[in-house]
Amino acid sequence: TVMKCSNEWVSLNSSYIVKKANFSYIQQMPMNMTGQLTVYINLTSTGGKYQPKTPFYAHVNVGGCNNPGAHLKINMSMPAGPQNEIWFNLSASAMGPSYMVNVMKGARLSNLTLARSLVIDDAMGLPMACCDLAPPPLPPTSPP
Repeated sequence: TVMKCSNEWVSLNSSYIVKKANFSYIQQMPMNMTGQLTVYINLTSTGGKYQPKTPFYAHVNVGGCNNPGAHLKINMSMPAGPQNEIWFNLSASAMGPSYMVNVMKGARLSNLTLARSLVIDDAMGLPMACCDLAPPPLPPTSPP
């Protein structure tokens, strides 16, 4: 299952100017793969607080960027908290655009389509950017 950013990255903090670059998506790998949940983020960020090689974080929400709602839980029957939410530890590249890959080993969602937005926070926890998630379009089918 793959959920792609369906729009431009939206800046959530006046200290950052972010733009969509190429692609950003979350992918759930088959059961036989080591990394269960992977995020690929490719974005350009400029602004007063951006520092190369700085750690920052991404998390997944159940609502879109305009109405994010709660953090998506891995197990819906368990309480919310860092161990039951999807958090990715990322780091900025030395020069933009930054490109990060992170794998959550063992995390597996019963339904990745519940993910509606991907939010990136800086190292201080301030929101930087958001993109709405959607399944990629299906390839066209030929008429019978």
